[in-house]
Amino acid sequence: MKEQYQQYFDQHGQQDMWRKEALVSFGSLGIPDTSQEDWRYTDFRVLKRHVFPVAMQKKSIDLNQFCLPSCDATRLVFVDGFFKPELSDDLPVGLQVVPSVFQDTDHLRDGIEALNVALCTAALDVVLSASVEKAIHCLFISASPDVGNYTQSRLVLAEGVHAEVVDMHIGMPNVRSFVNHQSHVKLGRNAVLQHYSLQYLQNKALYRHLMTVTQQEKSQFFSHAIGLGAAMARTDIVVELQGEEASCTLNGLYLTQSRQHMDYHTTVHHRVPNCESHEYYKGILMDRSRAVFNGKVVVHPYAQKTEAHQQNRNLLLSKKSEIDTKPELEIYADDVSCSHGATVGQIDDNQLFYLRSRGLSEEQAKKILTFSFAAELLNHMTDPVLQEHARQRLLQILPGDELSSELQEMS
Repeated sequence: MKEQYQQYFDQHGQQDMWRKEALVSFGSLGIPDTSQEDWRYTDFRVLKRHVFPVAMQKKSIDLNQFCLPSCDATRLVFVDGFFKPELSDDLPVGLQVVPSVFQDTDHLRDGIEALNVALCTAALDVVLSASVEKAIHCLFISASPDVGNYTQSRLVLAEGVHAEVVDMHIGMPNVRSFVNHQSHVKLGRNAVLQHYSLQYLQNKALYRHLMTVTQQEKSQFFSHAIGLGAAMARTDIVVELQGEEASCTLNGLYLTQSRQHMDYHTTVHHRVPNCESHEYYKGILMDRSRAVFNGKVVVHPYAQKTEAHQQNRNLLLSKKSEIDTKPELEIYADDVSCSHGATVGQIDDNQLFYLRSRGLSEEQAKKILTFSFAAELLNHMTDPVLQEHARQRLLQILPGDELSSELQEMS
């Protein structure tokens, strides 16, 4: 496997020194497996058997075949890891799509991150010195079989800047592909970012998203992560609160079916006093699917007056589905307010009986209760168009008859 990537890189890769260093790191780090604590429940060993090179030709597609949210936004389209200007809107001032990539090869976490640096084909650079009216929608499409999508985005918000950025990953049906995406965010003093990560890939895709965030004084970061697709998906979010009175809110919803496997790992570092972090993830598991949630909060020495709360709740719709949940607190300061917890359960029989006594079928009642469980997270989304788009996608996946608008309102 390592030799195949090396051979591909020698023939087709860009021969920058830092790319070569990243490929060497990939050879030494390898693909993470269950022998490592952070990957204890998620095994990407398929990457050891199957090589996903960069696409050799840029494929043309029709965006009308996808059900996309009709937002008033600046849309940037990437197909098989390549930027498609002919499908994208004109770039506003301060927005660039450039071939350079994140070049820090000294602090690579694992072989998947190293492979992204070595093979990255498109990097989105956004440096905002002033707030922008339109949201920025980055649409990443997997269209060709057996290729890797190696992309990055770097987002810098200057002091006081407000912005909304959406990363949406979708794919063609029955296309086996590997999506390897990185996001690096830097928020200046008083900056506010609403970030959406919408993963709607098809059933044969592999997905890895690594997101790092650094925040300065009084900045605010809001993350909305929705995971509904892919055969196997892993998302890592690492937040560094480096300025006092900074705050981050991490909200996430994942739904798994068939034999899907979805893994969310979050880490929030409180490095200075007077910061807040709030984390709320929910999962719905069906069939023989499996999900993993690991949320870790580290309160470093001298980070007094920290407030940190996290909660993970899961609804199992099948006796054969499985969730591994592990909220963690690591505290090295004594004047803090911190809490964490996790719940795992099934549909409440009393609630089910109540709805059925009102004339609903068992399938309708179960769908309403399941949808209500998820709706709480969707209601945290501040963009109403994206919220409704996620609601409709969720309703399409949940088992049972289609709900009327009146029944949706009930939930």
